[in-house]
Amino acid sequence: MTKETWLPVKGFGGRYEVSDQGNIRSFGKRILKQYTHKFGYKIVYLYEVDKSIRKRKCSRVHRLMAEAFIPNPDNLRDVNHIDGIKNHNVLSNFEWVSRSDNVKHAFKLGLKNSDTVQGTNNRLAKLDDNAVKYIRANKGLVSQRKLANMFGVSQSTLQIAQSGKSWKHI
Repeated sequence: MTKETWLPVKGFGGRYEVSDQGNIRSFGKRILKQYTHKFGYKIVYLYEVDKSIRKRKCSRVHRLMAEAFIPNPDNLRDVNHIDGIKNHNVLSNFEWVSRSDNVKHAFKLGLKNSDTVQGTNNRLAKLDDNAVKYIRANKGLVSQRKLANMFGVSQSTLQIAQSGKSWKHI
């Protein structure tokens, strides 16, 4: 068994350390409990101190590991799990990638497909299937402004749904 290497977690003034084996410990050397985020990533809760106010921050373990151990000379935004397994936190399984490359990789591995990001499966969706059906059925009968206000979306979101550029599966 290899010796665990520890480095400071960036942005916390040395209050926390991350290991090359995926453990996180506090300055008191206590290993922190990890949880599984709803999207499948391992997370820990770290505390920031800002003018005597403690703020709890949810941090993804793989990101903390990559920031500490993997150089990012191109200042890329995302940490990709090469094998596509979100909780497989081994340094050799990480690479820094652009957001675009990360999404392409997810499609290539089959982690995402057009079915998983459509409609209410898209976590950013502001409408549901019934709302889109109603919006389309009332196109020209009710003003876009009124429809947008009814559903709490912008007029541009409404126009895209009406035109079929989004919600294509309906």
